[in-house]
Amino acid sequence: MIRILPSSVVLSLAALTPIQGVGHNAPSFEAAGWVNHIGERPTLRSLRGRTVLLQFFRSTEPPAGANWRLLKKFHHEYADKGLVVLGVTDEDHEAVETTVAQQGLPFPCAVGSDARERYGVGANFHQVLIDPRGEIFWTGPTNGLWNGKLLKALKGAQRLGDLGPLSLHLEPAAASRLKKVVTDAAKGELAKALGKARQIAEDERVPAEDRDEARALTERIEGHLDDLSAQIEDHIARREMLPPRAVLELVAKQFKGAPRGLRAAERLTELETDELLAMEVAAAEVFERYRKLLWTRGPSKTLSRFQDLIERYPDSRAAEKARRVVALDF
Repeated sequence: MIRILPSSVVLSLAALTPIQGVGHNAPSFEAAGWVNHIGERPTLRSLRGRTVLLQFFRSTEPPAGANWRLLKKFHHEYADKGLVVLGVTDEDHEAVETTVAQQGLPFPCAVGSDARERYGVGANFHQVLIDPRGEIFWTGPTNGLWNGKLLKALKGAQRLGDLGPLSLHLEPAAASRLKKVVTDAAKGELAKALGKARQIAEDERVPAEDRDEARALTERIEGHLDDLSAQIEDHIARREMLPPRAVLELVAKQFKGAPRGLRAAERLTELETDELLAMEVAAAEVFERYRKLLWTRGPSKTLSRFQDLIERYPDSRAAEKARRVVALDF
């Protein structure tokens, strides 16, 4: 006998059916915000040319520590080779922030994302690997991905580069004289892009429509810089010190002598002179050194180092992470 399912059930089943599979273009998705991220909001468009690993998760039923551990290992080993790991969930900011803090996640995590619906993911935990062309390379359960498959997907991937955290992908410029602005912004050369846009916007010899476009680009770049400042302070408030310090150094160098550069330089000085901030930075540097050893030598040869870090900097964020390592829950 054939049963006719209620329309609500049919819709629910349809939502769990993958929209596109391996070899198809990966669907774009939106997020209400991002946690643990400094830079422009991640999109598949802005990440084209890099290999992207989407980790779908829910904090209400977290996977075992080993599941997060493998993702952290992938991030640490392959980020310099062009891999971007993104945590994706439809949960709210508080839930995501708690997961990031409790698990010590080093990669960005989306808040309130519609990616689960776009990809037809029904399981709480699932992975989608996207190649540099923007096509789905592999999809499967958490921890179903192995190194050999990941290395294949990394072929041809572009590396982030030193200026990557500053990069801003703008829409193509209509005016030819503004194309360099768009190119420089994508490279992360924001001081050059902003200076050129301002120059064109203020040049009375330039057609009015081009000046209007230049002003719009100026606002976009300045807004991006404001976002970076807010993200830096968010990281510092969470005592995640090394990423914001690196971005502050880039801003201070690019905008040397300008108000933004001076403010960045002042904040860098505070990270060195404020007793609590300087302690957090020092502990983070030690943890980073030991973290690299952890993945190459294994826990048995590095646990004593993490214990030393805990004893030296007991109240630091790095010590919190080190305790997870010592408990073999990293």
